[in-house]
Amino acid sequence: MILLYTRHNFILTPREFVNYELEKDNNGNFKAEFPDKNNHTIDAVRYALEDDMKSGGLSILK
Repeated sequence: MILLYTRHNFILTPREFVNYELEKDNNGNFKAEFPDKNNHTIDAVRYALEDDMKSGGLSILK
């Protein structure tokens, strides 16, 4: 696998993770689904870890 890091990645990737949130409806309540926009890096990480998540082989260290 070849990873390409650019200035663009280092600026937008953290911003994408920090700013991604549920949208609200007209009454100010959160909608049930995450919006499918501005989440290209999040999708890439999810796809990369998908097999591990399904097999239960992924754990978060604290």
